Amino acid sequence: MEKVRQRLHYEKNVLIDELWKEDKEHLTALPLTDLPIYSVKSAKVNKYGEIEVDGDKFVIHKARMKQALVLKIEWDRFTCFTSDGEIVYQEDRPYMNTKRAIPWNDILIDWEKKPRSVRYSRFFKYLPERVQAYLTIRPEETRSRVKGIKKLLEKYMIIAYELSHMCGVLSQSVRKSEPLSAELEPARLIK
Repeated sequence: MEKVRQRLHYEKNVLIDELWKEDKEHLTALPLTDLPIYSVKSAKVNKYGEIEVDGDKFVIHKARMKQALVLKIEWDRFTCFTSDGEIVYQEDRPYMNTKRAIPWNDILIDWEKKPRSVRYSRFFKYLPERVQAYLTIRPEETRSRVKGIKKLLEKYMIIAYELSHMCGVLSQSVRKSEPLSAELEPARLIK
């Protein structure tokens, strides 16, 4: 690099080093903090409680129907704000191909209010087949069955979290020896 700077410029017939020193005086330092780059758009919540971002629909449970939201869209994620500035939803952009957690508690609350919508919900296909059958076998009992599943989810979600955390801790301590071979029998919902 030093040898190159001691050559004459092909067009100006001046040393490249002198041109560099001249240019260096006009340069400014890069900022130490990152410059946030984002776009701001508005979106209206449709009658199903959804907004559309990049062609995908997202259910916003904290927003009212027909409510206008402000979307702050960054390169990897988006944030939904109300007109008061409250954050109601944050999620990765669809093209990031990240797994999204399904908000089952909010969905079950909606299903409890509208039990006939259970079969047609976009989240119905993510339930195990036995649970799907349990919810749809007797339409007149759907509301009570959704309530029961909601109670089970609330009760056993804490146990599942503690169990997964405990298994994670155990697997870290046993990682160098044999893997755990304990198999848990799935709970039966239908007898």
